[in-house]
Amino acid sequence: MPKYREFEEKKVYQLLDAKCKYRSCIIFKGEPIDYISDNKKDALVYTYDEAKKFAKYYIEEKNIPVMIECRTVNSRKDL
Repeated sequence: MPKYREFEEKKVYQLLDAKCKYRSCIIFKGEPIDYISDNKKDALVYTYDEAKKFAKYYIEEKNIPVMIECRTVNSRKDL
């Protein structure tokens, strides 16, 4: 039976707009695809550099003000 590594506490970053909706964006075939969610569990988590890149995209390209939310997760179920 494989032994699983202990989960290490880590910081995750998500994007929130002015209406406190979680924004997610991925690039598919060179085009950005946006997703809006009320629940943080349904939104993508980013590294800090990715969050900065997508925040810049929303602010400059789509003219949607967003902020970066940082939280610490202690287990996989919190992701």
